Amino acid sequence: MNEPRPAMISVRPPERRSTVANSWKTRTGSSELSTVTALVSRIRSVRAAAAASTTAGAETTKSLRWCSPTPKTSRPTWSASSTSSMSSRRRCSGDRPGPSSANVYSPSSIRVQTRLAAVSELRQDWLDELSELLRIPSVSADPAHADDVRAAAEWVCEHIKRSGGTAELVDWPAPGEGARPLAIGEIRASQNPESAPTVLCYGHFDVQPPAPLELWETEPFEPTVRGEWLYARGVADDKGQLWMLLKAAQLLAEAGELPVNVRFACDGEEEIGGHSIVDWLAEDERGADAGVVFDSGMQRRGQPEFNLAVRGLNYFHVTVRTGERDLHSGMYGGVSLNAMHALMQTLSAVLAGPDGRLPEPLRAGIAPPSDEERDGWKELQPGAEAISEQGSRPMDTSAGEDFYARTWAEPAVDVHGLAGGSPTLVKTVLPVEAEANVSIRLAPGQDPTEIGESFQRLLREAAPAGTDVEIAQLSSGPPGLVSPDSQAVALAQDAFEHVTGVRPLLVRSGGSIPLVPALAGVGIPAIVTGFALPDSNIHSPNERLLVDYINLGVATARELFVRFGQLA
Repeated sequence: MNEPRPAMISVRPPERRSTVANSWKTRTGSSELSTVTALVSRIRSVRAAAAASTTAGAETTKSLRWCSPTPKTSRPTWSASSTSSMSSRRRCSGDRPGPSSANVYSPSSIRVQTRLAAVSELRQDWLDELSELLRIPSVSADPAHADDVRAAAEWVCEHIKRSGGTAELVDWPAPGEGARPLAIGEIRASQNPESAPTVLCYGHFDVQPPAPLELWETEPFEPTVRGEWLYARGVADDKGQLWMLLKAAQLLAEAGELPVNVRFACDGEEEIGGHSIVDWLAEDERGADAGVVFDSGMQRRGQPEFNLAVRGLNYFHVTVRTGERDLHSGMYGGVSLNAMHALMQTLSAVLAGPDGRLPEPLRAGIAPPSDEERDGWKELQPGAEAISEQGSRPMDTSAGEDFYARTWAEPAVDVHGLAGGSPTLVKTVLPVEAEANVSIRLAPGQDPTEIGESFQRLLREAAPAGTDVEIAQLSSGPPGLVSPDSQAVALAQDAFEHVTGVRPLLVRSGGSIPLVPALAGVGIPAIVTGFALPDSNIHSPNERLLVDYINLGVATARELFVRFGQLA
């Protein structure tokens, strides 16, 4: 039997869409600010209820859900429901559990849900405004959408101007590719901007291509509320989260209550690995006291996370030659060098040992995680489960136990491809040449140049005598680390806890994000966080963001700016 489909709400489009400018609307900020102020006030009023909700059993949790229309209503409405036990939670039509539904009722999630009861009524005009940005198909990977990427940059600039700030679209040179649009702007502090702290916010207004289109249940660039989610390409990565920062700054500025100068530096090439924003930052003389990046998420509902570190990357192409030409294995096998054997022996010098750790020269300079970080990692999904969920197999018996330490705080070497000889045809030869792509992820604290030199030295020393080794470094990027003891991190944790009732965990990323080390390199501690979830379908069809989290994100960003007024 087929399930009834969830109700779908297509967000009201602007009256005119011939240009982006035509869809912008002038709004008064006083009513909007009073809305958020009231929301935060109501959050405070339910603290006692939140504390009580963390115990199992007979506690009652109030939740608001987007329900299917009844015969008396023309559109889905928010429906409040109370449950005396988690197992008997009332579901609305179309409220289908996602992959993370097992995590909905963790203690931290219950605390956040209680607060969401106070912030769940998303204003229609807010949804309309966000939808204007989401409708722009700013796909940076497709040259046909270059004008759309530029239109998205213009939208961001106009929003900043409409909030009382200044902004400009900067065409930043991209070698061999013309210019890339950056949206650069600032909303000044309401009082004494010359002496007020400065916060630099980053977000990207480009999006991934929506293909395959046939897998989308609704149009990717027509925002649609379905169940508890808002669906659209870019809603989680990263337009929706950038909008939260823009909106929070606007509300405070229009009320005359913005205690910091909020700078925005946004790009339209994050999804294609561009470096324009990093180059801009290197030339920027203004700087900031803290950075904020809402382009991340949380591993489970209700548990915010701050990503304090990213790994760097050195990428190499290794070629070995063992003679002048391929040889007959029957005549020369066992006495002449085989390039495939030589390559395997060469690469073995940089691979992890039985304990999963790299050779010590490749571990130089590691900045160990703090006790607070390690304690927070214990609250995350067990490493063995994280490995098995991907259909993968652990490389050794301690891989699961060491999962977070190895992927976040240790370097790792991986061979990405091998070529040589004949892996498909029957050829009894000794290959004379073999090649490989291999990389090392750099742990926070490590120096790319130092580790790169050690990496190449180990390879050359391990090669069999008589082997010619050629190593080409294809790319290099430093790791980044924000001290967990920095004032910015402490104030940000306080802000998130104040709004959500849950103190963020301090985590790291195994990937490489160029902006984070770039900010750290100029002395700007960055708060990298966000409100996406594992089942937000980022980079996939049916990308989505919890409707509840839109209001929550604005309220949290607002409190974050207020707390940053204390930066010394």
